[in-house]
Amino acid sequence: MNVAGLVELEGCDINQTDCMDNASLLTTAGNGHQGVVQILVERDDVNPDKRDNHSRTHLMCVACNRYEGVVKI
Repeated sequence: MNVAGLVELEGCDINQTDCMDNASLLTTAGNGHQGVVQILVERDDVNPDKRDNHSRTHLMCVACNRYEGVVKI
């Protein structure tokens, strides 16, 4: 199963956070996974402006890690 299929699973909370209070989009964006970021930002239920436990937005983390392709998305 691919990522697009996983995020559509019934009962899957795409905004659930990990132990560091990072949501799926922050984790994938912060690691430069362009394809997954594209899938997530196209969803209505994913908030690209959500901040992590250090008050950083997804874009701030991506820019710090210099993932230009993800920043453009």
